[in-house]
Amino acid sequence: MTDKKKKRRKAPRKEQRASRAAEKAVDALSDHSMFKEISPDLEKRGWGDDVLTRLIDTAFFNIGVSFLKLKPYLELQTKALEVFLDAANMLSWSTLDGLVSGSLLSRAASCYFAAVRLSCSGQITETWVMLRASLENSLYAFYVARNPKLAKVWMDRHKSEASKNACKTHFRIGNVWKVLAKESRRIAKEANDLYETSIDFGGHPNERSLTLNLVEKRDGSGYQLMILNPDEALTRASLTTTLLTCSCVFEIFALIFPDVFKQPNLNIKMSNLRQEMKPLLFESARRLRTMS
Repeated sequence: MTDKKKKRRKAPRKEQRASRAAEKAVDALSDHSMFKEISPDLEKRGWGDDVLTRLIDTAFFNIGVSFLKLKPYLELQTKALEVFLDAANMLSWSTLDGLVSGSLLSRAASCYFAAVRLSCSGQITETWVMLRASLENSLYAFYVARNPKLAKVWMDRHKSEASKNACKTHFRIGNVWKVLAKESRRIAKEANDLYETSIDFGGHPNERSLTLNLVEKRDGSGYQLMILNPDEALTRASLTTTLLTCSCVFEIFALIFPDVFKQPNLNIKMSNLRQEMKPLLFESARRLRTMS
């Protein structure tokens, strides 16, 4: 066993350790070619000797454990990411509003990817920040698509204080909800429900962003807040909501780019994704009920 592997196993706290198989999996992940190239330099510079890199190590460990324990969830996340990338590759535009809306699809995909990574690492509260951002990217993309002249207002935001105020006025979230509801009340309601959920659980610093991560100190002297919380039931719920948010984002972008999202290959992928999500929704709900 190399010194590098010993350090990686020491990093997580005892209560965060999983099975021996999980530890071996994380060791294997650390031996991935891209990481392996810089491992000697990391060791020389003291990787794992300070609180920051130990925390990163623990997050990386949690991702490996999530991959092993929650593979069905991650397989669906992979399929969802493929839809994002396929759609982005099919898009082309010749107008400013097309550029803005199309680019925001890629931003929504990036936020979605961040949400998955944070969920698997144990940063579940931070996942909700990214889910909210993914939704907002799709909502603003829709708003610009239905109000093409606002693309210039959006692009000119930082030209002057007046431009910034104009952008703030036009892009109030209430304005966006009204336009979306006119086109599809169902999608608007679904998006709004997910948006409010993201705010409740961490998109804003609300009560649930704290209480779900509080644990009693070992000496019973009080409570402390966990930065990384790899609770399996919470991770399942977080990954499930990530899929639901992703599905809703697809529906919003399908309103903007119907020709792209009606392509047979893409349409089949989205339909299969929705069907395969259902068993995981029930399982996640069951696990959460056992916690209460």
